[in-house]
Amino acid sequence: MRHLLEKYKFQKVQNQGFTLIEIMIVLSIIGFGLTMAISRFTNRSGELRAVLRKTTVLSREIHTRAKLGGVTYRMVLDLGDGGPKATQSIYVEKGIDASVIREKDEDAEKNLPEEEKASDGFHKDSDLLKNPIPIPRDVYISEVEINRVEKPISQGKAYIHYMPQGLVEEAAIHIVRPESNQKWTISIHPLTGRAEVLTPSMRLEEMQDQ
Repeated sequence: MRHLLEKYKFQKVQNQGFTLIEIMIVLSIIGFGLTMAISRFTNRSGELRAVLRKTTVLSREIHTRAKLGGVTYRMVLDLGDGGPKATQSIYVEKGIDASVIREKDEDAEKNLPEEEKASDGFHKDSDLLKNPIPIPRDVYISEVEINRVEKPISQGKAYIHYMPQGLVEEAAIHIVRPESNQKWTISIHPLTGRAEVLTPSMRLEEMQDQ
């Protein structure tokens, strides 16, 4: 009887040991999964913050460059086909002179690379922004509201002009993260070119009423 009791205790201790090992393995797997998830979330949040920061700084730089150079610039928001799966980016174009809209000037554009030539008197400016700012895959620009445009732009290209007189087209750039339904708005001030990130997001009409 004593022998059987000791054997039972030994098996019980063994069973408890295996249970602890199994728990440790499960906890390790859970911990690894959480670490990976946090890492991905941190990376994605870091990418979004970088885009927001670059865009706000870029707006002020375009405003300053337009005033100093006496030339109209524009921020180009390439929304692609629109929607969460679209490939989107932001870049800068420089006008041939102070005008906003003019016919193509062959003489002024003849020395430009073919890919930088534009049909409306603007061309890509690689001096102010060397490479386009890509929009991270987990977020997208859902709409761009511009005060001169009647309806929000959700696909194709949206242009925000910066005039040499110091005026800027007032605009609201709406950014969405679909998986969490988070929304941000980059508002661009018409007098200073100052860009501000608003959360929660706001419509252009609401910004103008404030």
